[in-house]
Amino acid sequence: KMRIVYDAMRSEGIQFMEGESELFMPSLLANRLDCDTSSFLVKIIAHEMRWPVYFIEASGHNFVRYDDGKGVRFNMDYGQIHDDSDYIRQFHIAPQAIESGAYLVNENSNGVLAHMLFNRALHRVGLRRPQEAVADLTEAIIKNPNGILAISMRASLFHRLGNHRGAIRDHTRVLELNPTSIPTL
Repeated sequence: KMRIVYDAMRSEGIQFMEGESELFMPSLLANRLDCDTSSFLVKIIAHEMRWPVYFIEASGHNFVRYDDGKGVRFNMDYGQIHDDSDYIRQFHIAPQAIESGAYLVNENSNGVLAHMLFNRALHRVGLRRPQEAVADLTEAIIKNPNGILAISMRASLFHRLGNHRGAIRDHTRVLELNPTSIPTL
């Protein structure tokens, strides 16, 4: 059923392109979806159909997972099925990052909303509105305390804005979630 959703998107002229845009509606209107915007669309359709589909983060890449809680579970990425081991290998995900809940976790609605806030923060950084981006990231972190990308990005923004105490706190949290992380400035 999920492949049919991806096939329907393709038949409507939607192209899948990595890193195309961080905002959902402009991407949808342009018929160009990246990993998270395409996953958002599939998640929306799955929600309407009452399918047990979850949004998943894998170290800067997103996809959806069907998980009925009874043993049927698979990952769907641009219409292709992948195992968790594929993402662990491709993105060098450390076991600690999975155990801490930073990556490869079935996200609830707060996790999805947190990722949308992260995307809006990316957009605001591009508009040179770092204070608004920090506000979005703070809200994202409240929604998903293990949202490693939001925490890492906020740490970088704190550093740029001169809030070194906040930057150290957030970088420390990133390392708690994933000890193999390389802090970004």
